[in-house]
Amino acid sequence: MEAEKNQVSEVFALQREFFLNHLKSAPLSVRKSKLKRLKKWVLAHEDEICSAIHADFKKPYFETRISEIFPTVSAIRHALQNMDNWASADSVEGGLGYLFTSSKVKMEPKGVSLVISPWNYPFMLALEPAISAIAAGCTVIVKPSEKTPHTSELLKNMADEMFKPEELFVFTGDYTVSQELLKKPFNHIFFTGSPQVGKIVMRAAAEHLTSVTLELGGMNPAVIDETADLKDTAEKILWAKGMNSAQTCVSVNEMYVHDSVKDKLVEALHSAEKKLYPNGYTQGEAMSVLVDDRHYSNVNEMVTEALEKGANAVFGGEMAEANRWISPTVIADVPAECKLRNQEIFAPVVVLTSFSDFDRVISEIQEKPIPLAAYIFSKSRKNQKQFLAQIQAGTTCVNDTTIQFAQPNLPFGGQGNSGIGKAHGKFGFLEFTNLRGELHQRRGFTSAKLIYPPYDKKWKQWIVKSFIKWF
Repeated sequence: MEAEKNQVSEVFALQREFFLNHLKSAPLSVRKSKLKRLKKWVLAHEDEICSAIHADFKKPYFETRISEIFPTVSAIRHALQNMDNWASADSVEGGLGYLFTSSKVKMEPKGVSLVISPWNYPFMLALEPAISAIAAGCTVIVKPSEKTPHTSELLKNMADEMFKPEELFVFTGDYTVSQELLKKPFNHIFFTGSPQVGKIVMRAAAEHLTSVTLELGGMNPAVIDETADLKDTAEKILWAKGMNSAQTCVSVNEMYVHDSVKDKLVEALHSAEKKLYPNGYTQGEAMSVLVDDRHYSNVNEMVTEALEKGANAVFGGEMAEANRWISPTVIADVPAECKLRNQEIFAPVVVLTSFSDFDRVISEIQEKPIPLAAYIFSKSRKNQKQFLAQIQAGTTCVNDTTIQFAQPNLPFGGQGNSGIGKAHGKFGFLEFTNLRGELHQRRGFTSAKLIYPPYDKKWKQWIVKSFIKWF
């Protein structure tokens, strides 16, 4: 650990020098070459990636392929296909006030970047921001989570094998290594994790006025009205709560279900369970487990508190401490003061709150911190329109859940408590890019010289008044 902390200054200095003297002015082909190497490595090591993540929290190989490997490879392909367009300078007009000038916006890499990634999607959420940084022309230091040591070690080996330290470097270790990294004057920091740690990252970045992207989380409500297709809704919600054991930043935490369909939705969930998990929730094959004992204990305490205060488990409810496993669970009638209704659950547990007044549901959601995602299941265009117009959220999805995360042409990110900045595709590229304005002026007479001092000339005053009024 101490060796890694001591290495931080050395690697940062290497990347700083390499960026300023080599990478900043390098052609796009250099960036493309790195991304192609990275894609080749990922495709050649699929089984090892699956094995490492399975060793960390028993994530099924199939889930790893669709939620870790596919998004990573897809992000590289998307960047390679679009990078020329993203990186091209845009010419802009100046109007009469800028006659004889030419102006453009140049896409300039910010410089040395830091990616602090989480444990829940330990491979994909480490590499997707790194892909954006490489595409933008930055150097990258990645600090993955210590909670998934097998995946972190795999990422470390990958970086050592594929890149020079001055290009991309992976630091393992605990939070003290992150603390050491945050002391450095990075040009951009990309953090994915909880709002609590996000505030620590932002405070550290403020010391150097470093720009940040914070991908955080939230309560992520889902409104299910009386017109919803309950069979379809149940399958989609159960799938999302089972995927990664709902250790997902866009997972539904609370379902607001119309009184008239509450019982029918629970019945539909039981039918969906038989369809999606006909052989049960076999850990490591059908579902992952929670990442560690501390996380399991926290979720268990939240569920216990709700049940002791009168809530009811109307679906699921199986818990196995020895395996850190919780079955997809729906808990109804949870009192408003319980942690389940006020903290991101990050587990396959969802709160069911019934309602009869759509407007009151909208008001209740509005009173809570802005979520990373908000969902509505409804056939009513009126309700859909009202929900989209009145609910603030980082992302929204109508008649589905979670899948908006994977759409490469949509910006992904939160607002306020759920995050700052956007990720994915062009939006991730722009996070690591300085939009540099560049203006070229002619020599000699220019339109700007018409308003140079002295200011007491009447014709100059007339010019200024005319410009204010007409231009």
